[in-house]
Amino acid sequence: SLRRGGRALVCCPTVQRRHDFPADFWRPMPAALNHLFREFSEVTAIVYGNVMTSVAALMGLAPQELPESDFAYNDPEYPVLSCVIARK
Repeated sequence: SLRRGGRALVCCPTVQRRHDFPADFWRPMPAALNHLFREFSEVTAIVYGNVMTSVAALMGLAPQELPESDFAYNDPEYPVLSCVIARK
């Protein structure tokens, strides 16, 4: 258990397209992470990835095989990694 004032950093691989009907609580996407940490005093959910990095991950490509421009933006519709920073 985390002490009061303690922080948690959780990162989950999520190479799937996000959906919100009514909310995506079945996978470790931002809505589910926010829900899991709802009793914490501060919660910040962050996603990394986009359609190109998602396809590359599904194809088994290493980050070094992609141009840096593929990492220049994050699209919340195509997260490769969903993270949450929470403080109790």
